[in-house]
Amino acid sequence: MKQSLNTYRIIAIISFLILACVQFYLVWNTYQLTNERYYYSEKGILKEKYGLSVRNDKVFPGGRKIIDSMLNPKLYYMDSLRQFAPAKLNPYVGKLADSIFHELIRKENIGQLIQEVKKQNNITDSLEYALRIDDMHIVLSDVKYLSVYNKKFVSPYISKNIQSPTGILIGGNLKDLNSQNNVSAFTVSSPEAFNYGVTFTLYVDTVKRNMEIVRRMLLTLGLSLGSILIMLVLFFFTFRNWLRQKKLAEMKSDFINNITHEFHTPLSAIIVANKNLRNERIMEKKENIVSLAEVIARQADRLKRLFNQVLDITLMENRNLDKKEYLLPELIQGIITDYRLKLGDTPVNIIYNNTLKQERVLLDEFYFTTMVMNLFDNAIKYNESDVKELVIATREEEGHMVLSIQDNGMGMSPKNIRHIFEKFYREKNSYSHPLRGLGLGLFYVKECVDAHGWKISVSSEPGTGSIFTIMIPLK
Repeated sequence: MKQSLNTYRIIAIISFLILACVQFYLVWNTYQLTNERYYYSEKGILKEKYGLSVRNDKVFPGGRKIIDSMLNPKLYYMDSLRQFAPAKLNPYVGKLADSIFHELIRKENIGQLIQEVKKQNNITDSLEYALRIDDMHIVLSDVKYLSVYNKKFVSPYISKNIQSPTGILIGGNLKDLNSQNNVSAFTVSSPEAFNYGVTFTLYVDTVKRNMEIVRRMLLTLGLSLGSILIMLVLFFFTFRNWLRQKKLAEMKSDFINNITHEFHTPLSAIIVANKNLRNERIMEKKENIVSLAEVIARQADRLKRLFNQVLDITLMENRNLDKKEYLLPELIQGIITDYRLKLGDTPVNIIYNNTLKQERVLLDEFYFTTMVMNLFDNAIKYNESDVKELVIATREEEGHMVLSIQDNGMGMSPKNIRHIFEKFYREKNSYSHPLRGLGLGLFYVKECVDAHGWKISVSSEPGTGSIFTIMIPLK
């Protein structure tokens, strides 16, 4: 059973993981598609407006004038340095570029352009942007290209605080730069001598873009998570019911095997005794007949008790209690007296302690008596002590009559305690003698307690005995 149970669990877990992965893949694809289409039309408007504003300009409106005024007058000087003092060229170019970038940063005006576009097109979202220069170079005499800056390399002559792997930040505070928020990228250059080229990119995105996309996907996410949750709940209840059905089937199988054995033993004894009674040599002696008759009587009585036990359970499931008032101590004393007669020569020490002030209780005498007898039988059956002890006590406690039955038997583990009131359950421990029974005794006890509206609890540890406590509400 354990192996099949583990196999079932593994298959179920693998199936759940596969379903979860498929759900994640579908949700992730939906997110990617939403991300690609997110702010698509607004992005097109910004691209158009920005492209028009820098059509005859560079970086931002007015940027070309700044670069031309600072770079063009120095081109011939840089060409002479290239020819006659090449060691001084790179430091000079780098410092000049640093000055140009700082001036562009100081006069950058893309924020104003974006505000105008938002106003003209009724865009209400909060926007972040980043304007970056990716590359800059100059063309000297003989069409010699000289790199001023490239984002792939760190220039030692340009301020470190404006350099990054994504380029020189001219303006804006957008941090996450990607293809989805890339509005426009331009490269403006000329192959003619004493000229320059520059590559620049504008990124624009809404504030908290990812959160907005997730908000738009709430229905999809909800359906996905809901389907997974429903599947988990269905799996839980299915698995639990399957375990219960499997356990019930096993207990029923055990019950059939046990009841077959229990009925077979006395029947075999009766058949053998009856056969011997027909033996002429045995019939010659009266004491032989009496002995065999006693065997038949005992085994017939045992069969009767087995039938009654099964019938009691059937009656309890369709119970209709006939409750009357009884004096609880008097009723228990009578049960103990009858039980002593039943024990015969079995060494059992029974002690009864009563401290009740209010002794009257409303109950069904037949079911109550059978219930207490079952508890006594259980205490004796699971007991290997030389002298078995039963301590019965009745007392008052917190508005209840308390009936407790304590034994010095083998006790029970917490695992067994959880199942002892289940139908057909028999404790699976190793004892020095085989245990008989149908697994119905304590189930009957619980049914009786529930029928009366009482409560029952068990306290036990292996090797220390058990205490069954029944709480009966006072009037």
